[in-house]
Amino acid sequence: MEIRPHGGWAPVPQPTPGPTPGPTPTPGPALQYDVVLKDAGAGKLNVVKIVKTLTGMGLKEAKDLVDALGVVKADVSQEEAEAIKAQLVEAGATVEIRPHAA
Repeated sequence: MEIRPHGGWAPVPQPTPGPTPGPTPTPGPALQYDVVLKDAGAGKLNVVKIVKTLTGMGLKEAKDLVDALGVVKADVSQEEAEAIKAQLVEAGATVEIRPHAA
C-alpha cells in the first residue's frame, strides 16, 4: 500500500503473474547401453576369460564372441557398462559403449 496525500490509502499495484509453469516432466526410463568389443588386444586369453565370466557362456562360445568382436553385453545400465568396460580394458581390449537400440 502506498500513502496518498490527504491521508488516503491506495492499493499498491501488484505484478501480474506470468504463465503458470506446466507440470514438471518426469524423468524417462534410464538409458540402456551395449558394451561392444572392438579389439581383443594382446591379452586375448584374459579377455576371453572375462567375457566367459560376464556372459555365463562356455569357453568356446566366449572365444567365438571375442573372435567376432561383437556385443559382449547388451541392454545394461551405464554404471554396469562402465564396470564391464573397465575390466575388459584392463585385460588389454578396446571397448566401446553405445546406447542400446530399442
